Amino acid sequence: MLATQAMAALGLLHDPGEDEPTVEPQIAKHFIDLGGMVEEKTKGNLSAEETSLLNQTLHELRMLYVAGEDRWLGDWVGGKGARPVPS
Repeated sequence: MLATQAMAALGLLHDPGEDEPTVEPQIAKHFIDLGGMVEEKTKGNLSAEETSLLNQTLHELRMLYVAGEDRWLGDWVGGKGARPVPS
């Protein structure tokens, strides 16, 4: 459930009635952080398979979030989707 919400906030899932997916990085980060909290609070209480699934899911969501940061930061500073180069 948290992974699906994070994916929707990252714009990977969207309403078919919309032309463009809505990207909400702050909400995506919130759901990814909640998943991290679940990981921390359930440490030692999950089977090896459950632990592996949770770790893999969180890793993939974190990588998707980081991959999208360049696009979001570029949009926020008026760029073309790339991070501004420091001078």
